Amino acid sequence: MIAANAGEQAFANFTNDFREMLLSFDTDAVFDAITSWARTEGVGLIKTCEDANDIQTVVELAFARLFNRGAISTIRPMSTAGQAQLDALLTMNRPTVVVTPANEITVDTVIADFNGRLSMSDFKRKCQSDLKYFALYEQAIEAGRV
Repeated sequence: MIAANAGEQAFANFTNDFREMLLSFDTDAVFDAITSWARTEGVGLIKTCEDANDIQTVVELAFARLFNRGAISTIRPMSTAGQAQLDALLTMNRPTVVVTPANEITVDTVIADFNGRLSMSDFKRKCQSDLKYFALYEQAIEAGRV
């Protein structure tokens, strides 16, 4: 498949990387759900993507979040290889919230990180792994500060 843009390439890569797992899903419904998620909850992350690899990372995060919420589910029994891929995907995208009062994160901290204190890949990784940090990033976007 020849991809016309980075988004199509990211979906093609995701499909290839998780082929065994996706055999147990209605892939059209999965990709529709991920696209909807990207337009709503994931818009802040998508805006910062620079290439297909960045977008694929967001696609994987979207899949994990939607699966964990029950928004997408299997339609066929999963093979052992498919289950291993699903387990790995869910483990990589497990949200963690770490609150340490001495290092309380503020919107200003997130803005400074976005503006260069962290590399873009480290910033994205932090957004994906820390729900509070991501929420503060979304607040900064809504306020027009990033």
